Amino acid sequence: MAIGVCKMCGDHGPLIRAHLIPDQLLKRMVPTDPRKTHVSVSISTGKLKRKQTLESDSEILCAKCDHLLGLYDEKFLRFVDAWLSTPGRDEIVARDVPARTASIDCDPAAIKLFILGTLIRFSASSRYPNLSLGPYMKVFSNWLQAKSIPQDYRRYASAVMIGMATHWVDGNERKIDLSQMARQGPTLCRLGQAYIYMFELLGLLILIKIGKAPWPESFRSYSDILRDRSRIDLPIIPFDTSLVFRNAFEAARESRQLD
Repeated sequence: MAIGVCKMCGDHGPLIRAHLIPDQLLKRMVPTDPRKTHVSVSISTGKLKRKQTLESDSEILCAKCDHLLGLYDEKFLRFVDAWLSTPGRDEIVARDVPARTASIDCDPAAIKLFILGTLIRFSASSRYPNLSLGPYMKVFSNWLQAKSIPQDYRRYASAVMIGMATHWVDGNERKIDLSQMARQGPTLCRLGQAYIYMFELLGLLILIKIGKAPWPESFRSYSDILRDRSRIDLPIIPFDTSLVFRNAFEAARESRQLD
């Protein structure tokens, strides 16, 4: 067991093996349906991999803070279960018609705290030096320890969530739903003046804008997930608009089989 300073609370003491993304998500990525499989896309290489576990780091969190983040992990897992069972995800989504919307009953504040807690994990890990939250690390850690989000949260972080329709393709041995694919962590990009972290997993595109800069024009029609306090409304778009889709098929051109 490592001894050091917890990157979230600042206490010095024993640190534990903490998953950067909840390992229980793996069970959602490997459902019992034999047509589906868990496929991961590497951020750095774009290569495809089947994975047995998700990434962890033994030098970032104490047991107390890991337990606190775990409370929000559980709420996100319940949200994911509700999303994956949403009727209509298997229907074809045409580009030339208005996007359908799925309403998921949940605690949006808890989902947003899960997203921020996950960003804290990745920012704290030395494996992802380009994902530093800088001064926002302390701000978001305080929100998590207080178990609440302040009224002026938009000054610090605004989050948008979009659903992606199922997208079946023929694999080597079975059909694969590409929307079950996942990037191994968030991608940081700059769009206009805005710095945006992006997650893609389990048919969800999650965008988190850090700081006061406005959303780029193309995202301003989407509402922050805290617009409603009892549900999140997910517009459903075609999966082939996602970065995972592009990464997957760039890798497939190099190798017809998964690593």
